[in-house]
Amino acid sequence: MAIHVGIIDSDPVRLVTPVLHQQLPVSKLILIGTLEQDLEFERLTRVLAPKGIECAL
Repeated sequence: MAIHVGIIDSDPVRLVTPVLHQQLPVSKLILIGTLEQDLEFERLTRVLAPKGIECAL
């Protein structure tokens, strides 16, 4: 399983699309962001957790 690294920005769809792609076996997503982006991180975590993808900030 691969680990994907992404930067939290204003377009979360662009960030999670490769992670959710069926042909890329991703088990962990490491997100880079600021403390002000904590709400966005929580939202991404709620979307990806049911898919079995662990998020780390």
